[in-house]
Amino acid sequence: MRSRHTLKARSCRIALGGKTAIMGILNVTPDSFSDGGLFNDTESAVQHALDLIEAGAAIIDIGGESTRPGSEPVDAAVECERIVPVIKALKDRDVCLSADTWKSEVAAAALDAGAHMVNDITALLGDPDMPAVIRSYDAAVCLMHNAVLYRSDAPGHFPAFGLNRPQALTALAPLDIIAAVERYFDLALQTAKKAGISADHIVLDPGFGFGVTDLENKKLFNHLPALTIRPYPWLVALSRKRFVQHLAGSDLPVDEVTAWLGQSAAFAGAHILRVHDVRCQKRCTDVADAVMEAH
Repeated sequence: MRSRHTLKARSCRIALGGKTAIMGILNVTPDSFSDGGLFNDTESAVQHALDLIEAGAAIIDIGGESTRPGSEPVDAAVECERIVPVIKALKDRDVCLSADTWKSEVAAAALDAGAHMVNDITALLGDPDMPAVIRSYDAAVCLMHNAVLYRSDAPGHFPAFGLNRPQALTALAPLDIIAAVERYFDLALQTAKKAGISADHIVLDPGFGFGVTDLENKKLFNHLPALTIRPYPWLVALSRKRFVQHLAGSDLPVDEVTAWLGQSAAFAGAHILRVHDVRCQKRCTDVADAVMEAH
């Protein structure tokens, strides 16, 4: 049975485990891998967020920097210009707002504007000032396993995350992907604890698609039941990832394949699913949630 948690994110309290929470993706960028340029002005971004909320999103994840393979990092000021006006426009809506950033400067600006949590794809290991920002705002944080941080030959290497990487990361490179994930989270959670970030403010993400091969993505997925034994809420982000596109092939809609995998992830213990097509995912997870009620 899926574990239950209450995620504390400033003024937000999100009950997790009874129903699958959907995090809607809002990329306010010109170059994201599937929707770049579609919502890169405030008006269109806000409207898309409202559409995601209407479709059933409990969290909106707002990002101003693409992390697709081969993308170029952007300056923190540019990132703030993209996401802060959107957050300000949405802050009074009945939804949890997440800033998708690994930079402490951007996180602080987003939290000042009204965001409740930070989705950090470096798990507090890319910017040494990020843990203090999370703690000072009493924000929630999603800690994502990111193999790019410790693999010099990682597929789709992006970006040069910070300059102060813990030396312990280099020891993860030769490990099997499952062992690497476990040790990576040990390090990230130690960093969070040292900063005074309490467990009820933390979500874990196994990091599908970041510096791992198709085979390793599948292995991570198969090991979700074992990974989610760790007593935290888990977020799974599969939406339109390259390995999902490969599974879909030319004859299956990728959002439907994402939704099927998301439903399976919910059965395997995932609490939050980060997706582009909220309506499609919610149809599948409503079925999974109804089945899991009978325990």
